[in-house]
Order: sequence, then C-alpha cells, then structure tokens
Amino acid sequence: MIVSGSGFHFAGFKRGRRWRIWRKRSRKPCRAETDDRCKERCELSADHYVPPSSWLRSLHKPSGSTNRLIYLPYAGGGAGVYSRWVPFLPDALELLAVQYPGREDRLEENPPDSIRSIARRVAVALQWFNDKPYSIFGHSMGSVVAYETCRFAEMLGVAGPEELVVAAGEPPDRLAVGDLSGASVGRAMTSSAGTDTHGEHGAVGSPTANLEHDLELLADYAGLDVTSTSVRVPIVVLTYEDDPDIDTDAVRSWSSRTERNCRYTVLPGDHFSCFTDPGRTICEITSGA
Repeated sequence: MIVSGSGFHFAGFKRGRRWRIWRKRSRKPCRAETDDRCKERCELSADHYVPPSSWLRSLHKPSGSTNRLIYLPYAGGGAGVYSRWVPFLPDALELLAVQYPGREDRLEENPPDSIRSIARRVAVALQWFNDKPYSIFGHSMGSVVAYETCRFAEMLGVAGPEELVVAAGEPPDRLAVGDLSGASVGRAMTSSAGTDTHGEHGAVGSPTANLEHDLELLADYAGLDVTSTSVRVPIVVLTYEDDPDIDTDAVRSWSSRTERNCRYTVLPGDHFSCFTDPGRTICEITSGA
C-alpha cells in the first residue's frame, strides 16, 4: 500500500509482510526524465492512495472462496459484461472486474488518458486484494492492460498474479490497430448492451463513444517501444478459430513478453465467444488444462 499524508509515505511490499516509512523529500529530476521507465516510476510514486472501490467491482464472492479472478474488459466495455460469467464459475473462485472511468457507475468521470495510466492505477488498487492467490484475465484490449498491470505490480513490489490469461488479444509489440471489422463492432455493441447507463450511441459514455476512445488509446500504446519489457508471470494465450480481428501468427509473440512459461490454446468461436458462450473459456481458465 502507498499512502501519502502528514509529510510521510507508507509503502507495502509483497503480501503486506514488510513495511517501511520515510519522510517525504523533494525529488531532483531523474538522470533522464525522457526515459520511459524513469517516468513510470515517478508516476507510480505520484499515484499514492487509490481506493480499490474506484476500480474493482465484486461480481461473485462465494463464502469460502480460495482463489480470485481479476478481469479487464475489451475496448468499449465495462465491468458489467462479466456478470454473465457468474453462473459458470466454481464456488472456489471470487470474481472481480475492473471498471474503467467513463463507464457504467463511473460515467461522470473523465475517460482514461492512456493504457498505462489504467494499468498503473489498477496495480495500486490490487494491493488491497493480496489475501489469496489471484489470476488476471484480459480480453482484446484488456489483454495489454492486463499485461501492463502485471508490470506495474512488479514495480510496486506487491503480490502479483499466479497467471496472466490473455484472450483474443495480440501482444504489445505486435498490435495491429485499425478499424475493427463491422461484425466485431456489432458484437462489441451487443456485448455492452445493458451495461452502460447511456444507451444513445455516440453520446458521451455510450458504447460507441467508449469504443472510439479506447481504439485511440490502443493506437497511442502501439506507438510505444515495448520490445524490452516483460513480466515474471506465466502467460496463457487463448485464441478463437473464427476470430477475424486477430493475427494468429502475431499472438505467438506473447512468449517473448514473459520470463516464465507461455501456453497457447485455440477454442471454438469468434472474437466475443468468451461472452456469448463463456463456458469453454471459463473451463480453460479454471482447469489449468
């Protein structure tokens, strides 16, 4: 946990076992303020306390659950889309979904300004959920947000996930950002139906406006040099047989983004089958097969 107050910083480390305190001092500019990693560390220290309730929504919390799943939505989506997973989840799993600003119950907030700003704040919030093992699942755009969340968690020194699962998403260094196919846009709107309070397409906070904004974030992220980044988390890559928006050759590059094992699985269905037919995807995640 990072808390700022009364001239002090408190910083928590992995699973809350170690704490240290130091008096706030004025920071001299880093040796190279333009260096991406230096900027990331400075931004992390500036985030301080992030209430977990701002970013995480509990959708399924059975008594006696021993593991936790953290889900990050696709471009244009909100946390509510994962509520349709609940009937398929085993009782041992708790489900938390990330809520992006400008969506559903955060409609009045400004939308995020970058992929990394989302990931950075989610990583800070996750420090309050280190009482049990967890995995992170990202779908489509959520895949790179999940990957960056793992990176920032490692920078903070807090408990990271047991596994990173990416579905229907290309790796950071192989993103092909452009207009989604017409069918995929339609499926995105259908999947988001009923989860946003503004149903008028094109209005601020509508699925259409959120999708357009998120595609801009992806385009900005694709312009970053991420070839030297990696995580110390096993990665599970899920692709779908009839997904027109994913380059099946590109997804193989996920193995270069982890220092651990990387496993690939192809499932029946298309880009949004993990929502229209969630059973197979959930079975793959929970079985470890």
